[in-house]
Amino acid sequence: MTQTLPFITTRRHHSIKYLKDIRDGIDKRFVFCEGLKPAHELTKSSWKIIEYFATKALHRSEKGSALLRLPQFSGVTGTLLSEDVMSFVSDLTAPPGLIVIAERPSVTFPTFMKEELAHNHTPLFVVLGGLQLPNNSGAVMRVAEAAGVNAVFHCHGGIDPLGPKSLRASAGSVFRIPLFTGYSFGDWIKKLIEKNIACVAADPHGDTSYMDWDWTKGTALLLGSEGQGIKKLIKNVRNHIHTVRVPMKKPVQSLNVSVTAGILLYEAQRQRAKK
Repeated sequence: MTQTLPFITTRRHHSIKYLKDIRDGIDKRFVFCEGLKPAHELTKSSWKIIEYFATKALHRSEKGSALLRLPQFSGVTGTLLSEDVMSFVSDLTAPPGLIVIAERPSVTFPTFMKEELAHNHTPLFVVLGGLQLPNNSGAVMRVAEAAGVNAVFHCHGGIDPLGPKSLRASAGSVFRIPLFTGYSFGDWIKKLIEKNIACVAADPHGDTSYMDWDWTKGTALLLGSEGQGIKKLIKNVRNHIHTVRVPMKKPVQSLNVSVTAGILLYEAQRQRAKK
């Protein structure tokens, strides 16, 4: 790294507002990827890296310089931030010293579904009902990828599934599994039913035990938000979906959404592995 990079030492610099707008989801054209490990996962995806911001210490470090020498950073604009400015713009209490900005995926739902169904007649999807906690969104993305889910659909009204906290919680899965946003829970269900995808809601009082459902057909698993659950979300589409339950010992009445996702998706994986 012999090139001389711009060095920002003031919080009033125009680039800092730009970074904060991306970090806070105001500017939704890009993602705010912070830290060496998330950035390394980003380089293994097809996402386009736009630019990076680093402290001098990170830029000179062995791991930092090795990452920034990767082909994915070739021609990418780099800027150095003082420790104070990095702390100001970071999403973490202890800033790791590196922020990478990348473009959000631009593939549309119709294009994806056309391509996916052309070669896969029994896809497995997840629909998330407006989650409020980034850690849950990221954890569901991680277990979805691990269980072979083909895409995740996130309803509007919840957190940004591509926000920095969700991104970190996904441990890189958000870069690899197709993720779509922009529609309500009911609209996602209608769009999936039009494609002959069976919609199955996880409900503590569901009609069928999750082990008795046939997960080998094209299926979308519907998961409710942390506080609202699933009942209100499926009220207007109840006739179009099936509900499955995970047996629980009293007095437990519900499970964390990512735990529920793991149980049901691995049952789907188990059944599909037998075919």
